[in-house]
Formats: sequence, C-alpha cells, structure tokens
Amino acid sequence: MGSLIFQASPLFIALGQVTPSIRLIPNSGLPGTSVTVIGEGFPLIGAGSRVHIDFLYANRPATVAVTTLTSEGTFRTTFNVPDFPPGTYPVFVLTAGIRADTEFTITSVSNTTTSTPTHTAPPTTAPPAAVALAADAVLIAGVAAAVVGAAIAVIILGRR
Repeated sequence: MGSLIFQASPLFIALGQVTPSIRLIPNSGLPGTSVTVIGEGFPLIGAGSRVHIDFLYANRPATVAVTTLTSEGTFRTTFNVPDFPPGTYPVFVLTAGIRADTEFTITSVSNTTTSTPTHTAPPTTAPPAAVALAADAVLIAGVAAAVVGAAIAVIILGRR
C-alpha cells in the first residue's frame, strides 16, 4: 500500500497596518450628556470580543459602557457622561489586547450656553413660635432651605 504525502506551503495573508482609534461625539459636555463612541481599526481576530469604554478618574478606570467588537473590527455605542467634576479626562478602550485613547472634557454649568430659568419660588412663611416652660427640653430643628433668610431666636427669661 502506498502512502500519499502532501506538502503545504505556508500561507501568508498581508494585513495592512491599521491603528485602532476611537471618536466621541460630542467630545465635551455636562455630566449626563449622551455621547456616541465609535471605534475603528481593531484587529479582526478580536471579533466578538467585549469592548469596555472607560474614563480615567483619580488614576482608576471607570467603565461607562460595554459593547462587542464586530467582525469588521469596529464598534459603536452610547453612554452618559459620568457625574465627575469639570475637567478633561482620558477615555480609553481596551479589547483583544489593543488600546485606543482619546479625551472628553466635562464642562461646568457656567461654561454652557443654556439660559437661566427666570421662575422665582413663592415666599414661604416660618411656622409659629413655640413656648416652653421651665425644665422643658427644647429641640430646635427645621429645614433652612424652606425658609430662606429666616432666623431662629431662643429667648430665655426675656433675654436672647
């Protein structure tokens, strides 16, 4: 019985050098702003890999979204900007051992062009004064925000 011997040549597939990248739309806004993140150029061998989108805050990653890499090496998802103080934060993606970076600027309310409401809350009145007798325990409590500018006076024996 004879034997067949197959000799295979190595098969090389030339893949162009593609640098992974991410884009944020918009790239600045207030906490709570909805942001679209688009990733491109990730290795095709990572298809189906989980993609974590992270802000770097206080030198620690804070994951704001998780999605899956497509068979084309891309992804697209949205997230809401975390409630971090105003400033510029690194945003990065790490998937299939590849990292891509960009930045997001969290703005403060004073940096935005939104208008200030003109509605004024109606005035509130303080509750009536209470009287305590000698040897009574007195608890003074209240909600200061409900009565703006109100004062609490404690009078003992006719003296404040």
